[in-house]
Amino acid sequence: MKVLRTAGLSALVGLGTAQAQLPQVPQAPQLAAELAGPLTREKVVRIALAHHPTVQAAEARAHAAATAADAEGRLPNPEVGFDLWQVPLARPYAIGDAQMAMVSLRQRFPASLGAREDARRAESRAEEASLADRRRLLARDVGHAFVDYREAHERHRVHGAHVAVMSEMLAVAARRHEAGGALLEWAQADLDLARAQVDQASDGAKSDANRARLNTLLLRPPAAPLGVPMDEEPLRAAWDLSTLLAEARKRRPEVQAATAQREAKEHDLRAAEREATIPAFSVGLLYFVPVGPMPTHGVGVSLSAELPWLWGGANRRAQAQGDLSKAARHELDAELVRSDAEVAAWDAAVRAASIRLTVLRDRALPAAQRAADVAWAGVDANRADLRAVVQARRSVVDTEVDIVSTRAMLDHALIDLDSAVGISVPRSTGALAPSHHP
Repeated sequence: MKVLRTAGLSALVGLGTAQAQLPQVPQAPQLAAELAGPLTREKVVRIALAHHPTVQAAEARAHAAATAADAEGRLPNPEVGFDLWQVPLARPYAIGDAQMAMVSLRQRFPASLGAREDARRAESRAEEASLADRRRLLARDVGHAFVDYREAHERHRVHGAHVAVMSEMLAVAARRHEAGGALLEWAQADLDLARAQVDQASDGAKSDANRARLNTLLLRPPAAPLGVPMDEEPLRAAWDLSTLLAEARKRRPEVQAATAQREAKEHDLRAAEREATIPAFSVGLLYFVPVGPMPTHGVGVSLSAELPWLWGGANRRAQAQGDLSKAARHELDAELVRSDAEVAAWDAAVRAASIRLTVLRDRALPAAQRAADVAWAGVDANRADLRAVVQARRSVVDTEVDIVSTRAMLDHALIDLDSAVGISVPRSTGALAPSHHP
């Protein structure tokens, strides 16, 4: 699943290697102040969607498709013509001696005009769905970047608290060693302090890297300041799996685009069938200039029609369009299958992360803290083995880090579930109860 997030980010943005070519959004003072304050995922997603060029490009394409559909519904351009017949070859300049001079205005009426417009309207809806899809993918990638930024920030905080405790532990070990205690206790405490400092430094570097990644998605310089990410109450999806599947089939942009493309191909098939069976007519209004043997003004009307049945080309085009319509139906079915599979997978991931987070917070962390408190009480009484105390404290830190990582796992799964369904799925507080298997 993490591979999917990485692939989606690189395919959507590709900003890591093209930062110099990408225009950055001018940062108004109020926007910079907003990003320097407490951050939530909703805030950074909203800012990204307002300015990102991938969304603006999709908006332009959707507008172009709507305009093109309007043009498709209009009649073909009328034709103006001028005919001059039988000017004497010996005197080509003697236009007045021509047998006929005619000015014409002709208009063609295709049999498939309405169907072609309907097809382009459907394709316009597909572009609108593509716009929604670009917004969805950008919101997903910004959301993942924010969760990674918050996870690194929380891990840095946990390891910072551990450094403070281990510094105090080292001081206790030093005092005990001066009073005749074992040198091994001091050495072990010093080693664990160094390990805690390494963890803290590593998480600080990850926080800086994720800040740069998030800033890049927001079209800001990588080193621009960002506020502290807010740690909100973990949630879970409020809808059950059947509701999620039904909503995804209605709201997922890929499904909407595939549905629109299927409709477009069906309208194109109807247009091709009309062109293969119904002639296209042309009507002309004629004006005869008084020349030669026809010295008076005259008017006339011309009618003409195509004959689509003779050479078979129109019929073959209709057959080909029928195959394209069939392919579009199969592509919609395939998209529905893919939608169901992704929704089911991310719903399961949300449930698994929610259950794991519940057990870690409600059972594992209190147990680790009680063990650490008991061990520390022995230090106060000068009876405990410092190595056991260090180990107990390490268990607390490991559990807290596991909680942070699992919380991030849950948030990532919820973001991907939103993306799979196509909308922000309603959330519910609380957690799922763990199941008990024999």
